[in-house]
Amino acid sequence: NYKLIDCQVYNNHLASLGAEEISRDEFLTYLKF
Repeated sequence: NYKLIDCQVYNNHLASLGAEEISRDEFLTYLKF
C-alpha cells in the first residue's frame, strides 16, 4: 500500500497504472509525515 513513488517523469504509461502528478509542495508534505 504505497502512497508515494517518486517517478521523476510523468507519462502516459504511469498514468495507465494510476499515477497522478502532484505539486512539489504536496510532495514535500508527504515526506514530512
